[in-house]
Amino acid sequence: MSDPATPLTAPPGQPKKAATAAWIGSALEYYDFFKLNFPASPCPGPLKSPSFSSCDNDQAA
Repeated sequence: MSDPATPLTAPPGQPKKAATAAWIGSALEYYDFFKLNFPASPCPGPLKSPSFSSCDNDQAA
């Protein structure tokens, strides 16, 4: 067992790698969110009234 008074230290470069990985992961999540949700933004409509939509004209046969 190690002495509880001995501080734990990370290997050299590990905190920088972890911070970089977290930054890249967050950037990918934001990209994915905006890529999937931006196309839905031009067709807003009330959520409780499915009979009304500003995109009804797009579905003409």
